[in-house]
Amino acid sequence: MKKTPVIAFAGLLLVAACNRVPEHVIQPEPMARLMADVRVADAVVSVNSRKYTTEQSKLALKKAVFERHGVTEEQFDTSLIWYGHNIARYQEVTDRSIEILELRQRELSARAAGEAAMSVSGDSVDIWTAPQYAVITRRSPSEYLAFSYDTDPNWERGDIYTFRARLLTTAASASWNLTAEYSDGAVSTLTTDLSTSNPAKQEISLYTDSTRTAVRVSGWLRVAPDGHRPAIVDSVSVVRRRNDAVPTGHRRYLQRLINPAKNRQNVDTVATR
Repeated sequence: MKKTPVIAFAGLLLVAACNRVPEHVIQPEPMARLMADVRVADAVVSVNSRKYTTEQSKLALKKAVFERHGVTEEQFDTSLIWYGHNIARYQEVTDRSIEILELRQRELSARAAGEAAMSVSGDSVDIWTAPQYAVITRRSPSEYLAFSYDTDPNWERGDIYTFRARLLTTAASASWNLTAEYSDGAVSTLTTDLSTSNPAKQEISLYTDSTRTAVRVSGWLRVAPDGHRPAIVDSVSVVRRRNDAVPTGHRRYLQRLINPAKNRQNVDTVATR
């Protein structure tokens, strides 16, 4: 009976030893911050593929990240190997790196809220007031970024709404929608997929009916993360333009006009990109 506390204490020491990160391995918090910056660097390379065309240029960017954290690539690789053999610790570090990215997102949200007090008049204006940057993970409460705006005196018949965004990382799937509701109960709507492997900015445009008065414009962007990797969305905006400010050369998509009064749907071809 007297040996029990000794055995229990030895067991605690053994558990502590198993959970202890060796000195030659980058410790969990610095490792999480480093992994977050490495992910951002990978995203930068994806977005600027024309600039980072060689392996040398890509490695130079990563080297700059390592130097900023005061480690070498060899130390990073060695640490990854150790964490790879200690899955529980690796999961903790991965979760923490995601928290760091999400914290940066919240900081950007606060900054965006401060900049959201802008005029909505004029021929072309970004009416998006939410953060322009989002990190979506399997732990996120939703895979959707959504908005809904009621019209005001600055909005006119025939206005065009362009939804823009960029996927900085690959995703399992991605789609988005734009919808305009009119005072007579009719609805114009457009839903299509985003390319999940294209790092360039993508967009869709909804052309409101020039014979009707829009009372609300809404939309959503859904991004499903690819496994455990976070999906990073950037450069989100919703731009309202006048009908006479439409650039030429846009591709053609189909948007639906749903007219409850006549109980039918019309499919119109509209210019969008």
